[in-house]
Amino acid sequence: MREAEKTSTEPPEIINPLDDIICSLCKQPMNRKDADCVVISEGKYAHKKCVELEDKRELTDKEKLDRYIMKMFGTEYVHQRVRRQINTYISDYNYSYSGIQKALIYFYEIKGNSLDKANGGIGIVPYIYQDAYNYYYALWEAQQKNQGKDISNFIPKEKVITISPPQRKIKKRKLFTFLDEEEMNE
Repeated sequence: MREAEKTSTEPPEIINPLDDIICSLCKQPMNRKDADCVVISEGKYAHKKCVELEDKRELTDKEKLDRYIMKMFGTEYVHQRVRRQINTYISDYNYSYSGIQKALIYFYEIKGNSLDKANGGIGIVPYIYQDAYNYYYALWEAQQKNQGKDISNFIPKEKVITISPPQRKIKKRKLFTFLDEEEMNE
């Protein structure tokens, strides 16, 4: 009996089959309760070492766009509607992932427009893509033009501009007159 009492005093180990999952990054099996397991998003888990390697590797343009959209809308994933819009822009308009991202950065961060009218989508991209392209192209041209110049010795020339105060022009209005009075004055 004493052996039965010893085994019955220890609580049995509960094994939950749902704790056995697959790492979202390396696709290797892992247990959710391991110390090596970290949550990367809602319902997605990965090894700590996989997350560290993911942070160090160079992201593709598509991944950069996805991360920017998730940060912009404050979500854990890219909604299906936005994914369809991206695919349409790439196939129909021949836009690039980096071009779409730069257009969004231009419209929301540089121009300072609000996300309120976006309604969870990126439908503004075809309307601002060319403006964003022109903006970034002008920046690139300025960098190319000023690349070999040393700005430490640059002293800007002062130019004094005086603006004269505006002169007010007073227009005299015609006062109301009766036709009879005009004929009398003649």
